Amino acid sequence: MSSSVRVLGRLGRLALQAHSPGTATSALGAVMGGGSRVGVPQGPMRNMNINVFRRTFAEAAPAAKPPPPPSGNPSTFLRVLLLGSVAAGGVFAYALFSSEMPQQGPLGGGAPEPLSSAKKDYGAVKAAVIDMLDVEDYDDGSYGPILVRLAWHSSGTYCKADGTGGSGGATMRFSPECKHGANAGLAKAREILEPIKRRFPWISYGDLWTLAGCAALEGMGGPEIKWRPGRVDAADETACTPDGRLPDATKGAPHIRDVFGRMGFSDREIVALSGAHALGRCHTDRSGFSGPWTNAPTTFSNLYFTELMTTKWTKKKWAGPLQYEDPTGTLMMLPTDMSLIWDSKFKKVVKEYADNEELFFKDFAAAFGKLIELGVKFPATA
Repeated sequence: MSSSVRVLGRLGRLALQAHSPGTATSALGAVMGGGSRVGVPQGPMRNMNINVFRRTFAEAAPAAKPPPPPSGNPSTFLRVLLLGSVAAGGVFAYALFSSEMPQQGPLGGGAPEPLSSAKKDYGAVKAAVIDMLDVEDYDDGSYGPILVRLAWHSSGTYCKADGTGGSGGATMRFSPECKHGANAGLAKAREILEPIKRRFPWISYGDLWTLAGCAALEGMGGPEIKWRPGRVDAADETACTPDGRLPDATKGAPHIRDVFGRMGFSDREIVALSGAHALGRCHTDRSGFSGPWTNAPTTFSNLYFTELMTTKWTKKKWAGPLQYEDPTGTLMMLPTDMSLIWDSKFKKVVKEYADNEELFFKDFAAAFGKLIELGVKFPATA
């Protein structure tokens, strides 16, 4: 077998490896804005591919032949020597610059060097978020639910009447907004994302928080959310919104319509967004409530709606605020959750989503994509 055939065979195997399950595909990277996705090679497979490329180029590159012995003409010898050096240098440069250099993971093995602001790779940011979601000793084993909550609460302050609020300014960085009751516990979410912010310092907090929420949803099995960059962080606390713009879990349907209506959402969109309660759990040291809504709190699904429709809910007997529990005492619902089946218009949509998860995913992706863009003044090119 000739050397060239061996090289082609190795390159062919490498191409198959690059498209095998050993490499991360669409869920680990995306080109933001157009909706198309890119694969993001990760971990050992990435390094193995790079090493194979290097060996392949080394085999493919013919060794530079030494110049012939000098003749009687010194200028001929110099020309041959110069051409031989150029050829060898060209082979080296091809092998060097045609190989992809390994990149360090977002949180592993020391602090990665920040990427240049000239290379704004939002797909890499998304991949970094997904890569750090699973954490055995945190809650139910994932940072995902709290990152979704951060994106939701940083966006849900929008008021269509005066155009204030929304995710654009990332104003939860400042007091008093970071101390609002509805944001209790979200300091942890902001802390989780700081290593990624240090690695990609060019991304704004507003873009990072919303992109992290979208990445977390997708990483937990949810739909891809249309996302684009362009949020500009506020300079100080003067941009903070007043307390009370986020839903109060102790209230009913009129309150829900008032809060979501202020942002411009319909009844269907309200129910769709409420489906995010399929994820995570309540904590007594944050909201005062306790427990998960479903038995799969780190998997995005329509379970929230099926539980609402099929489970018998009764008031929980305890010293905490009013909440409802299932017959086992394991799952819970808030008063705002129960209002979705007590209100006839809301209940109709709840039933649709309980019966059709695909429809729920479609409507949720559209509503959440709308939520994270409320009030954002995107540049013309975003």
